[in-house]
Amino acid sequence: MTQQSGASPGAGEPVSAGTVQGSALAEEARSRLQAAGIQATLRPQPEAAVGANSSPLGTIAVMVLPVDVERALQIVEELKREHSAP
Repeated sequence: MTQQSGASPGAGEPVSAGTVQGSALAEEARSRLQAAGIQATLRPQPEAAVGANSSPLGTIAVMVLPVDVERALQIVEELKREHSAP
């Protein structure tokens, strides 16, 4: 299946593929998703955006298009497992 640029049917608004703690892990998640051909954006969660500056340790949602969410969930969960291992 090919993905067209622009507003294609079924593309829809970005949805969450999970959350991660901290901007460094969020950037790593976005990089891995992009390497897998998945466009991703990062959205700080409300508790992370307190005051004028958001915390580098806050919760950040990894947003992808609905068509990519299943594969993105797997990648984000794998990344979280790697970073939680002792």
